[in-house]
Amino acid sequence: MNELTQYLKGRRCQGFTAHPYYSQAGDFLTYYFQDDECYAERLDDVLTVYLSFKTKKFVGFKLKGVRHLQKTLGSFGFRVFEDGKPMLGMLFMAGVYAYATPAVIDQYRELAEATKSVPLDKEVLEAVCS
Repeated sequence: MNELTQYLKGRRCQGFTAHPYYSQAGDFLTYYFQDDECYAERLDDVLTVYLSFKTKKFVGFKLKGVRHLQKTLGSFGFRVFEDGKPMLGMLFMAGVYAYATPAVIDQYRELAEATKSVPLDKEVLEAVCS
């Protein structure tokens, strides 16, 4: 076992803060809104949700193809802003339009509701729009 694995074994993250993270190289956004041990469940080609082992409820997600989703929103001229920042939940509306099948629309809606007040910060927006 390497040193890092040994060091991390049994330790928990200190000071959890919920905030979206965007990977420009992978064009995906991850967001954990709760600090629970969880497992991944892929809903479709775009959305993977993270569910709590204890409660089986959403604690986060990974959303792929964020640049395309942002362009989809822009093509409709539809923006929702709070304090000058677009809200994360809007990406789920674009996801439903662009990708979702009837089997997963309820999960998209639930995540849109859970993230409707989460602003996308300047760094995320610049990365997505570049």
